[in-house]
Amino acid sequence: MQKNVIVQAGDLNALKELDEVFPKMPKLALVGTQDNFDQALKSPAVDIVGANVNLMNPENVQRAHEQHKQFNAWALDSDSEIKKAIDLGVDSYFTNYTAKALALEKKYR
Repeated sequence: MQKNVIVQAGDLNALKELDEVFPKMPKLALVGTQDNFDQALKSPAVDIVGANVNLMNPENVQRAHEQHKQFNAWALDSDSEIKKAIDLGVDSYFTNYTAKALALEKKYR
């Protein structure tokens, strides 16, 4: 199951506890502020930083990748947000418009 499930939480302590029991299960930290983003980058229990769309910028994507973490963004619903994510090299994202995202992914990535 550890290979097929990604756990997400906004509480880094919860992810740390899960990491002790399920070290191979990917853990995604949901963050809404730059301070929370910075804390998630420092946590060894976090594999994926799930950042609010407002935190999706070249510096944060690069910092996540430099820390060997994936960058995920939420929630990308407009064409411009999804295209920006593709251009920035965002690893994954949440959207309410899957068909639109798939078409843009096919066109631009």
